[in-house]
Amino acid sequence: MTFQTNIQFDIQTPKGVIFIEKLTQKNLNKDLVNQKINDLLTNKLQIGEIRIDHLDSGQPFIENIEQLNISISHSSEWICIYISEDYAVGVDIEELTPKLEQIKNQFINFREAEIFIKPNLETLQLIWGAKESIYKYFAGEFTSLEKQVSIENIDFETKKIKANSIYGWLDCSFEQISEQVYLVWV
Repeated sequence: MTFQTNIQFDIQTPKGVIFIEKLTQKNLNKDLVNQKINDLLTNKLQIGEIRIDHLDSGQPFIENIEQLNISISHSSEWICIYISEDYAVGVDIEELTPKLEQIKNQFINFREAEIFIKPNLETLQLIWGAKESIYKYFAGEFTSLEKQVSIENIDFETKKIKANSIYGWLDCSFEQISEQVYLVWV
């Protein structure tokens, strides 16, 4: 199957690079998403063959390029891959969805409920994205993102999210990449 893209760009971070692509097709099945991820990596890394496998925690790794740290996220139209040679990385791409309002009690903790009184969907989207990227950063070492990660501040001016986890403080960064989509990384 041939894919056509209408948006593709990279974000350079102090730790590595995030490859981002918007597909023209929505809601692809798992096999097609995996193929698109392989195609994007092969193109960006300019190597012939990519073999992605996963640890028991779900964290991906590239079998034939072991020295790379990698985090992958996708939504209905977007794929992003964060790669670093020297640092652990975590990335999440989130589309604005009313579902976040319905499930917020599954990921918002007591502290966050005090800080973010009546959070709007955009705030919920960033909290969820930060927690997901932190989960990936620590290779799935958390049993409860609600209880073990707390988002303490979201600064829209600096595009930073301050988080406290059972492993200590973290700073996440974020970027709004379209009207309804945020990218969050650590």
